[in-house]
Amino acid sequence: MLGNGHVSKLVIVGFSTAARLLGTLALFALLARATGPEAFGIFSYWYAFGVLVGTVTDYGFAQQLLRNVAADSAIGAANEVKQLGRAKFWLVAGCTVVAIVIAISTSASRSEYAISTMLIFSGVFGSFYEFYATVLRARQSYRLESKLSMANSLGGSVLAGALGYLTQSIVIAAVMLLLSKLISAMVAYRTVFREVLPAISDASFPKEGVFAILKRGFPYAFDNVATQMFGNLDAISAKHLLGGGSAGVYLSGTRLVQAALSGLPVIASVFLPSLVSGEAEKVGRTQRLMYLLAIGVGALVFSAFYLLKDVLPSFLFGTAFSTLGLLMPWFGVFIFIRYCAAAPGIALTARGAQKLRSVITALSVVLALSALAIFYRLEGSISSIQLCQSMVLGACVQCIGYAIGLWVSNRQKQNEISLY
Repeated sequence: MLGNGHVSKLVIVGFSTAARLLGTLALFALLARATGPEAFGIFSYWYAFGVLVGTVTDYGFAQQLLRNVAADSAIGAANEVKQLGRAKFWLVAGCTVVAIVIAISTSASRSEYAISTMLIFSGVFGSFYEFYATVLRARQSYRLESKLSMANSLGGSVLAGALGYLTQSIVIAAVMLLLSKLISAMVAYRTVFREVLPAISDASFPKEGVFAILKRGFPYAFDNVATQMFGNLDAISAKHLLGGGSAGVYLSGTRLVQAALSGLPVIASVFLPSLVSGEAEKVGRTQRLMYLLAIGVGALVFSAFYLLKDVLPSFLFGTAFSTLGLLMPWFGVFIFIRYCAAAPGIALTARGAQKLRSVITALSVVLALSALAIFYRLEGSISSIQLCQSMVLGACVQCIGYAIGLWVSNRQKQNEISLY
């Protein structure tokens, strides 16, 4: 059974995640009903692009914070947060410039350019919020982080969706989303350094250069980039591979997928620090609990997607999105496999096998892209179902690869113990 500590942490972080899920669903449901598949597709594409830019600039910092800051002293933790935050700032500056250039060159109109720019900055500010929210979780300030997440999601996302619905304008929704993400990032930063790690001098700690910080975090970064590329591959591809209306329908499904996968950070936030700092006997028990929870949540989400495939799309997004029901079982399979892969993936991170994990994730991206190329070569076009099938294939590779990688890591550790 789950220990009381794990239960309370899961409940509190679960509320935080539920708030994000509800806020995201409300935002996209309201916009989809107000604007229709084509305009909604434009908003969803640039929203996904902005999120991708933000997560790339994470550079694996979230995993480093959960692994390093959790067990460190307050002074050491404050220093680590400041060092990583400085490196993140410079990454954000460079990536944002590149993203804006891409937006200028690919936007079809001035209004789309305005939307793309605002949603890119929304993604960037959102990544800063996540950075400092991860610090709160790493320092076990779960209640505080939960309150901030509820305000961020239910306040910012729901308000953006409501204004977009009332005005039937994705531009107004983008403006509100940008403002809410900026305010949330500023509040999270202030909360960390005033309430959790208040005004601690780091004079005794040598300051690392930005390149040194990026170098030591490269294995985490490579894994993070590969994971985000895989997670957003279909959302980014849909606009270019599918027609306007079909892309909008497909992208509405990817929003449901991203909402359903929001449980993965919860599992990582609760179990990764325990796996890193726990004793051998407790680590084994914690790892088994993590496996059971991840598989159970994945099975539950798959069941919901399959059973509600004829009801949920129209209920959330309107009758114009009813054809999404045909894709729901495939999305459900993809989510289930991602949850199954989460447990061995977190265990690999806890073991410090980040390079191995990143190689496996990159391989899943390559095979998913290869499947798309084969489908296109055979038929001259890509359908929505084929796009789903390619993502499922990549998820299978990721899950099997993580499991084999963890088995290899366990064998190596056992051999080292035997030799000792």
